[in-house]
Amino acid sequence: MPYAERRGMLQGWNFNCTCSLCSASEKERADSDRRRHRLHAILTKLVAYKGKIERLSVMLDESLDMLKKENMWFLVGNYYAGFAWAYLGKGDLESARKFGLLAEEMAEKYSQEEGVGQVLGKFWQALKEKTASEG
Repeated sequence: MPYAERRGMLQGWNFNCTCSLCSASEKERADSDRRRHRLHAILTKLVAYKGKIERLSVMLDESLDMLKKENMWFLVGNYYAGFAWAYLGKGDLESARKFGLLAEEMAEKYSQEEGVGQVLGKFWQALKEKTASEG
């Protein structure tokens, strides 16, 4: 969530946040907001990915780098699930399976099994169907 949105939500509670991000310089906050907007755009794009399969590895590296910089690594399972779907859509079943397993592992590690689990339940069914149709 960008700085202005976070700030607006907290003002309703009469709370002045002094965390490192909220007290960072304007440039650092703007850089953070750009990364957060880009992360959101990547995740949205992965849902129905239409680009070249080669671009996915670039997007993965970019996502992982930004998640680390934003101290949002706890969301990595969501991104792995998105990449699993994107690879499935491109017919790369091996990579799809790999990222599906990574998504499950990270969701469990960061206690996000419920949300990511719902997405992955549908993913595993789609992967099974695609595997059966190709086999």
